[in-house]
Amino acid sequence: MSNYLIGIKNKEFNNHLIYIFIVFMLSSFCYEVYSKNEILSIFYILSFFIFIFYFKGIFISIILFLFFISALNNNILFYCYQPKNIEYIRVTEVNNYYGKGKVNGRIVNLSNLNSKVSIGDKLIVKGEFNKNLNLTKGIIGDYKIIEYEEFKNDIISKIYKRRIKLFKKISQKLGTKKAALISSVAFGYKSELDQDYKSLMKNLGISHIISISGMHLALVYSILRKVFGVKLSLIIAFIYVLFTGAPASAIRAYIMILILNLGIVFKRNYSPLAAISLAGIILLLIKPYEIYDLGFIFSFLATLGIILFNKKLNKMLYKLPNSLRNTVAISISAQIFTFPIILLYFNEISLNFLIGNIIVIPFINILVIMGNFLIFLEPIKLIFNFCLYICHYIIKYIDIIMYKLDEISFELVYFHYSIAYFYIGLLIAYYFYKRGFKVFIYYPLVIFIYVSLLIYSPIPKIRYYYDGALLISYKGENIIVQTSEKVNEEKLKKITISNKIVKDLNKINIGNKIMLYKEKDNYILKTDKEKYVLFVNYEKINFDYDIINFRKGDINEINIFNGKVIEKN
Repeated sequence: MSNYLIGIKNKEFNNHLIYIFIVFMLSSFCYEVYSKNEILSIFYILSFFIFIFYFKGIFISIILFLFFISALNNNILFYCYQPKNIEYIRVTEVNNYYGKGKVNGRIVNLSNLNSKVSIGDKLIVKGEFNKNLNLTKGIIGDYKIIEYEEFKNDIISKIYKRRIKLFKKISQKLGTKKAALISSVAFGYKSELDQDYKSLMKNLGISHIISISGMHLALVYSILRKVFGVKLSLIIAFIYVLFTGAPASAIRAYIMILILNLGIVFKRNYSPLAAISLAGIILLLIKPYEIYDLGFIFSFLATLGIILFNKKLNKMLYKLPNSLRNTVAISISAQIFTFPIILLYFNEISLNFLIGNIIVIPFINILVIMGNFLIFLEPIKLIFNFCLYICHYIIKYIDIIMYKLDEISFELVYFHYSIAYFYIGLLIAYYFYKRGFKVFIYYPLVIFIYVSLLIYSPIPKIRYYYDGALLISYKGENIIVQTSEKVNEEKLKKITISNKIVKDLNKINIGNKIMLYKEKDNYILKTDKEKYVLFVNYEKINFDYDIINFRKGDINEINIFNGKVIEKN
């Protein structure tokens, strides 16, 4: 595999689009880091360009630095946008009188929403804007609506309403549960998806099927091309991307398909690494915050794994039947780079992804095709009902298969997030060692020292887990504080490397000057300088103290140094 990755792919890796894409990712990442720690951000930038200078020389370094400045300027322009008192806003999320909307591609928190407003509506709004940046989510601030009117003639609004209408029509015939499965796998409407389905799919390692991905678009496009030809199918595929809500994975796949076809027209060799890099650059130009989106991360890493390893794995598995070989090769290659991200975000991994992809995905693919037929056949009642009849039995078989597989499958395996660092370290060390940099054989040792420091935690650290717990780490001692009534104790112990669980917190001393205790229903962190409310549930907050909001999702860990709290994403 080393010769394949390093020898054959050297030409691919020399494509400058790859490095420009990396530069765009670096600019978005460092812009966010700079808002919290200027020195650390500068360190990352200098380290990268020293690396580039060493391996690529001064000319490439200057070119990439210019692209970095351009990308950084794009970030500044994106986040410095100031909405006017009267604005066009696309509503993207509704929760009672609150929600989210988009203003020129920027996200704003909406308040004072009318109950008549629904997702997808484009509004002409008069209101008040307060800047309140959340760089990782693309949020530029809060917009309080004073009055509004709906912008009627808008195709995107019609697409959103069409999705909801189609879901309701399917639901009337098949019920909410089956309608939600069809709409989620076929056109990305997953608001009503049953939690039971989500759990089953997670355990079988096929959660990706409920989000519109490159797999869905490639399947739809391949059928369109056979029926309508290349040109018309590209137009219809673009409309389909819009209909699904234009997630990053679908946009990435569409751009790669478009580049492939343009390469054929202009008689140019298709480079998948260049294509995926160009797709990434375009996405980050439009939405710099996408680098923090899990859909973006998984889509690009899975595709990269398939590009680099799929052909090699196919050759290694030559004894298997073609269809089985292709499925296994794609499934494994997609996991190679997504594996550490799954561990970092979820602290768990499914060992059932192979059997799930081999047995369940073919039926899901049929459902994707049938679900997309429903989009066009909805006006023709007889054919529409016939397609629903077929979908009913497909879902029936999917249910039977998933529940049977769930009974005999492996349980989810839980890991401490440090395993992800070791895995990434081994990949980096392997790559550079095979390229002749023998010193990288010691890189895993560096990772080991770093992880050991993380676990030992020489300074007090509190990490929040959405499973319902706080982890207090200090000088090798790890204590779990349960914040929810029901938690998976086995999982928490494994992912935190702790055997001590405090179910009813009274008071915990962390070192000499730090204390964690409960004040009514609130968790209070007291240092020798400040008091903080750790917002982990939905209790009433004592606003006399500073608030560390773990529930919002921006912060998952805090370090306490010299009596001051340092927040970490």
